[in-house]
Amino acid sequence: MKKKTDAFRLFFARYLQNKSVEMTFEEREECRVLNAAMALGVTCRSRRESDGTVVFTIPQSSEKNLLSRLSMIGSAPISVTAPGRARRLWRRVARRSGLFVGAVLFLALTAFFSSVLWKIEITGCQKLKEEEVLAELAECGVREGAFLRGFDADRVRNEMMQKNDGIAWMSVNVIGTYAYVEIRETERKTGPSEGGYSHIVASCDGQILSFETQHGNVLLWPGDTVREGELIVAGMIEQMNGDYKLVHAEGKVIARTEHTVTGSCPYLLREEKEGKRTLAAVGIRLFGKMINISLNRRLDGEKCDIIQKKETPALPFGLSLPGVFERTYACEKTETETALTREEAAARAKEAAYRAFAAAYPEAEMIARRIRVEYGEDGCAVTLFAVCRENIAKIVTFTAGE
Repeated sequence: MKKKTDAFRLFFARYLQNKSVEMTFEEREECRVLNAAMALGVTCRSRRESDGTVVFTIPQSSEKNLLSRLSMIGSAPISVTAPGRARRLWRRVARRSGLFVGAVLFLALTAFFSSVLWKIEITGCQKLKEEEVLAELAECGVREGAFLRGFDADRVRNEMMQKNDGIAWMSVNVIGTYAYVEIRETERKTGPSEGGYSHIVASCDGQILSFETQHGNVLLWPGDTVREGELIVAGMIEQMNGDYKLVHAEGKVIARTEHTVTGSCPYLLREEKEGKRTLAAVGIRLFGKMINISLNRRLDGEKCDIIQKKETPALPFGLSLPGVFERTYACEKTETETALTREEAAARAKEAAYRAFAAAYPEAEMIARRIRVEYGEDGCAVTLFAVCRENIAKIVTFTAGE
C-alpha cells in the first residue's frame, strides 16, 4: 500500500511540474522575488511588461512555498494566473520568429504546389499515339504545369471524345496533383470502301422471324429455316437489262435459334480465397519523379495477386502535398475445400450454365428454356436448352472478281 501511495505522489508531483503559474509583481519587487526563488531552489522565468510590472513564470508545485517565503519578507504579487496550453505555445512561437516565418512559407508553398498539375499518365493507347493525346488534352486545358482550379473531368472527357473519333471511352481522374487518363479505343470495322462488296450469311441454324437489311437481294422470307453459313441476302442485284449490280449488303436478320450449354459442380468444392495482404513496396512520386522503396516481400507466384493503391496525403483547407504515395500489396491466395449437398451442387451448376450461356451468346435474348440435371458420383451436371431470339446476320465480303 505504501508503494502505491509513493508512486501516486511521484506522479502527482511530475504532473504539477509540467504546469506553471504566472505571478505579476511591481518592478521594485523583482530582486526580492529572485532572491526568494533562489533560496527555495525554484526555477523561474521573468519578463518585463510595458506597464512597469514584471511577470514571473514558476512551476505550480512551488507556488505555495514561494508565496509563504514572500509573505515573510513583506512582498505579495499583484495577481496570480495559470495560462492555458494555447497561450503558452503562442508565447513560445512568438519568441521564435524564424519558426513562425517558416510555417507561413511552408503553407504558402504547399498551397501553390497543390494547385498545379505535375504529371499526366495515359493508359490504353494501342493505335493512338500518346503524343497526339497529350496535344489534344493541352487544347482542352489539361497540361503539365496548368492550374487545377476549375478543372472539370466531364468537360474534358466530352471534348476529347468529340475531337478524336478513335476514342470510344475515356476517364480522367485527378489524385492530388497527378492526372490519370484511361482510354478505350474504337474498333474500326471494315466498310464497303475497304472490303469491297458483301453478302449476309447465317451465323448459326435458325428460323427467320424478320429482316432489317439495307441493300442487297433478299433470298429468303420470314418463316424459312436456315443452316449455318447459308446465304440470306446476296450482294448482287439484277438490273432490268439482265446485268448485276454489286452492293454492300448489311443489316440484321432476326431469327429463332436454339442453343445448348452445360455447367457442372463437384460435391467437394475447391475454391481459392484471398489471404492476408502484405505490404511489399512503397513508392513516393514527387514532382514527376518516382522513388521506390522495396520491403523485400515476395511479389511473384501463381497464387499471388498484386494490388496497388494510390493516394495523396490530405492537408487542412483542401491542400495536398505535390506527391502521390503508391503502396503495393502482395496477397497470396489460399485453397479451401467445402463439402456440398446435392441441392447446393445443383444450384451452383445452374449458375455455371447460365454464366456460360451469357458468355457464349451475349446478344441472344432467351425466350424459353429447359434444364436437365444429372447427379453423378463426384458431382452434378446441368444442361441448359435455350430458345432464343437473336441477330444471325454475318457479313462476308467479296470482290468483283470472285
